[in-house]
Amino acid sequence: MLSRENRWLLAKTAFSVWSVSLGLALAQQAPFTDVLPTLEDIRFLYQKGIVQGYPDGTFRGKEYMTRYQAAAMLYRAYLVFADDVAKRVKEALTQDSQARLEEALSAIEELKEGLRIVQEALGDYPEVRANLEETRKNVEGLAEELAQVSSQMVTREEIGDLIASVGSLENLIQRGEDGLRALQIKVNVLEAALRDLEGRYQAGQGELNKKVYDLGGRVDALEKQGKNRPKLTVGGSVGLSDGGPDGEVFVRGEKEGVRLTGRVNPDGVQVRAEGGGLTLEHVQKGGVSESRAGYRLFEGVALGLELGYGDSAFGVARLIHEADGGLIPGVVAEAGVGAGFHQGSLSRNLLFARAGYRFGSVTPSLGYYRYQGEEPYSLLEGRLDWQADFGALGGYYRLVAFPGSGNRGSEYGVRFTSSTNPFVEFGVRGANGLVAGEPGSFSFRYRDASITTTAFTVRVGYKLEF
Repeated sequence: MLSRENRWLLAKTAFSVWSVSLGLALAQQAPFTDVLPTLEDIRFLYQKGIVQGYPDGTFRGKEYMTRYQAAAMLYRAYLVFADDVAKRVKEALTQDSQARLEEALSAIEELKEGLRIVQEALGDYPEVRANLEETRKNVEGLAEELAQVSSQMVTREEIGDLIASVGSLENLIQRGEDGLRALQIKVNVLEAALRDLEGRYQAGQGELNKKVYDLGGRVDALEKQGKNRPKLTVGGSVGLSDGGPDGEVFVRGEKEGVRLTGRVNPDGVQVRAEGGGLTLEHVQKGGVSESRAGYRLFEGVALGLELGYGDSAFGVARLIHEADGGLIPGVVAEAGVGAGFHQGSLSRNLLFARAGYRFGSVTPSLGYYRYQGEEPYSLLEGRLDWQADFGALGGYYRLVAFPGSGNRGSEYGVRFTSSTNPFVEFGVRGANGLVAGEPGSFSFRYRDASITTTAFTVRVGYKLEF
């Protein structure tokens, strides 16, 4: 690699090459079809033989050069410079002028420095290495002869000897053209190989694009087939809850976008089907049952409508803001109203609102529910849901107030389920001063009972997927 000083000297040498012919007329058209006529520097380099372009008449100024191309350009520049210096020295000697002789000596010194840089840059190219070394010796000898006579008057015979030395330099420059042609052969071979490689690459790229396209079609077909293929998961768990035996059996199925889930445990039975925005659900526990049908419109900010029947008929309308696709990314919120019939009259109503924010895999939320009926109450609930690769954790805490009686109550629950197979479940649930219900439900309502309970649950289960 050239040092900073040598790069500067090389730039100086190249400038000398260009400056010797700045007086040339450059009115002819640009030699390359992809070069503007106003780019006279490229046209000048072409006229001096330093750049030659590609066989199709293009310059391709935005493409990278190979090391062979750069070496050939540098060697051409050196030959042009050396030929110009030889002409200047011969002209100075024939004019028999002391001032011109000093100018010739200065030009030879510049050629010595430029030659040293070119030798350093092209030392790896045997086509020109020997000629450069012989030229260096010739130039140094010529410089010594000029230095000896530059401060004194010289005879015609001595001038003739110096001109003969310059002739030897010109012969070396001519021999350098032969080395340049050998170097150019390598450049041409390399360029032909690159063009062949480019053609093969384009052909291979076309074949690759076709294979990728075909593979993409096969992947799409497999994905479609996978989506339409029925998926079924069955499993169960056994353990202890509140000191007694406990267990659950569940099933999950999906086909063509329709999902079906069902579970049976000591608390009761739940069956749910959903697809295309439609939801059907039936829940039975503690001697109470409820069936409901719901439909969801839009995405991001959705509208949900529900009709159901438990101990009475009811209807609920809710506005839902989703974390993905909503007006504010990450925000989860819903608000709604409901009305229910009891003994033939519209005597029950519900007002609720909930808001939260998703922080990565954790979603905390806070909700308020106001139920008006034969036993009106207000409920404040805080929830925390966490989804991770190893499992899911859900927890809640509720405060209930019964304005009519002045009674209050609270409830809490935490449950963790691992994602392994077999899986484990850990849970704890407690209540104080109420019988647990379900927020927002007309059938499973909270009731003041003045009791205190705490139940721990531990289960181990296994699931099979088909």
